[in-house]
Amino acid sequence: MRITGWNIDGFGLFNDAQVSQLPEGLTVVYGPNEAGKSTTLAFIRGVLFGFPTGNTKERKYPPLHGGQHGGRLFLENGEGAWTVERTGSPTSSLTVTLPDGSAGTAEDLARLMAYADKEIFRHVGRDLERHLAYGMEHMRYFLLRQPEKRGQVQAWLSRAEMMMANELHRNVPFNEALILLLDESPKAGVAKLAALRRTQIEDYLDRLEQITITGHREHLIRPLASYLEEPEPAAAR
Repeated sequence: MRITGWNIDGFGLFNDAQVSQLPEGLTVVYGPNEAGKSTTLAFIRGVLFGFPTGNTKERKYPPLHGGQHGGRLFLENGEGAWTVERTGSPTSSLTVTLPDGSAGTAEDLARLMAYADKEIFRHVGRDLERHLAYGMEHMRYFLLRQPEKRGQVQAWLSRAEMMMANELHRNVPFNEALILLLDESPKAGVAKLAALRRTQIEDYLDRLEQITITGHREHLIRPLASYLEEPEPAAAR
């Protein structure tokens, strides 16, 4: 099964937001903080498994700009194209449209999902996040307990950054694939890949700030720092 698109009627900051005809293969979702990446993931999870209700602690993402709470997911498997529509509070409903156009059931949706439940779906996306959070907290604790080691940590970071920069530049097939996935135009794809790298490095610097490593922007190795520089405007002809 793969997701080919969605239509968000109303969910958090989104109202009548549509994405369609996602290509096969890798899809990269990127954007600045508060752009709606986590909201989109919560919407997809909600349509597939149900939106939080009642007194649960899960964030419910009520529509902030109008629309019915919920929307549709467009899916595809070996049988063809499926549509799954679900609404949240105040009234909850599920509508499944099978590839032949007939109405499906919750059991059909479960079969499409290979009977994976909400927790399995959640953990797949959270394992890396959980390990990252643990590593950040461990480093913050280390620096608070041994502030004299900050110089050593800076040296570690520089070595790791050099390895990362080498990998980013050396892995040409991966970069070329990303460029083609990001845009049909190679030139636009290059620009979008540069913007993606810039976002990743800004996120890295922000995480360092969170663990008390401040001002690292000035110590960032040159190959990575170059991603933070705004591209020069094209010369007028």
